[in-house]
Amino acid sequence: MANSLYKAGERDPKVFKNLGNILDHATGFGAAPFKGQLEGQTFFAQRYMTSRFQFLTDPIVEGLRKGDLKTARAATENLVAFMGAGAGLALLLNESGAADVNLNPRSSDFGKVRIGPQRFDFGAGFLPLLRTATQ
Repeated sequence: MANSLYKAGERDPKVFKNLGNILDHATGFGAAPFKGQLEGQTFFAQRYMTSRFQFLTDPIVEGLRKGDLKTARAATENLVAFMGAGAGLALLLNESGAADVNLNPRSSDFGKVRIGPQRFDFGAGFLPLLRTATQ
């Protein structure tokens, strides 16, 4: 994405910094709001937990608050591709009969793939957020 922006003539360092931030959020490295405080020591993996919310809100934050539509578009494409791939894989496994996928959003196993006694979560930490949002 950065290469294509550079080749298209983009030279603003803020755009590349914002692009780096959305990549950090997508890979699980978010802001640490309680770093060095007692609250920060009580939360397990606070950067990872924060990155899950930031990844979901990046298209809105980058587009509306920062006014950077190029980065907002990249964040939206990343979010749609991730969620689409996860949903596609789950539905493909469910329809093929290779695995059982719970599609009831009120269930604690929502979106989880079950093959025999094993359960797999391809949601990368987003399924609890999606489940809570549907309830």
